[in-house]
Amino acid sequence: MNQLFTYRALFGILLLGVPIVVVGALFKIQHWQGGDALITAGLVTEALAFAGIAARLLLPRAVLRSGHEPR
Repeated sequence: MNQLFTYRALFGILLLGVPIVVVGALFKIQHWQGGDALITAGLVTEALAFAGIAARLLLPRAVLRSGHEPR
């Protein structure tokens, strides 16, 4: 159950980055100020979420639970 919550949290963070990037693109198309910062913030948010998802999928469960390599 805890692992499911973690995946939901990571996908939630990922989905928060998408509208930030879209609004940033709108700002850039309209030549409004702040578009660069919005796109950067959205893409960094998405990159962190993807890194978290990749870590949860690729690392063994024992490493995630204990914090160190199993013997």
